[in-house]
Amino acid sequence: MPRRVETASVELEEHRGRMRGRALVAACAALAAAPCALVSPRLALVMGVAAGSAALLAACSFLRLRGLVRELALDPDAYLIADVRRYGARMVEPRQRRRLARSLLRLRADAAAPQSLVVRSRVARCWPELEALARELASPEHTVEPTSAVACYELLTNSISSPLYNPLLPDDELTVNLHHIRAGIHRREPDGDLRLVRDPDEQAAWQPSNRLPTTGMGRTRTTAAAARPHHPRRRRSASTVQRRR
Repeated sequence: MPRRVETASVELEEHRGRMRGRALVAACAALAAAPCALVSPRLALVMGVAAGSAALLAACSFLRLRGLVRELALDPDAYLIADVRRYGARMVEPRQRRRLARSLLRLRADAAAPQSLVVRSRVARCWPELEALARELASPEHTVEPTSAVACYELLTNSISSPLYNPLLPDDELTVNLHHIRAGIHRREPDGDLRLVRDPDEQAAWQPSNRLPTTGMGRTRTTAAAARPHHPRRRRSASTVQRRR
């Protein structure tokens, strides 16, 4: 595991530990607030505030954990981490791919809106590539790498780092991002006829023109006549027949 991935894995575990600890404190404080109300309303209020604060801190830890996983999902080496693998697997599900494709196709309509946040000139210039990317994402004939799906999601949702929304980024940044995303999308190869040849001498018997009928397990079915060795018969002479009689 690379050093940076190992460091990120440790950081993820730290955030997860903080989130669980704060959620536990929030639950305990919330449970203790009800009995405290019978003793002292002020104490119950304090426990309620403590429960709310701990729950808020747990939510912050959860958001930080989720954001870190999203950042790591752009790195192919980070898929050694289980959380990143699960996130990447969700991003390449057919339903999520169709959702990304619909969002890409809506960019033209969003750019035409009066108060749109989309940079209109970039969408107009790169629309053929955006439309082609949407077709590839929605097509079951293409396979999508998780890093490409995550990069497309960040392009559509991250208003700071996305050239679709941030006019301060270079104009060619959108083209570079689209080329990077489409590099991880490949056309699915049709299943070929896989043949298993165990011995070079048997290769002629496995050719399509000479192949014998096969059973369900792929073994060659032979008849009794084909399996029996062939020995030429010798003719018996008349003297031999009379002697045996």
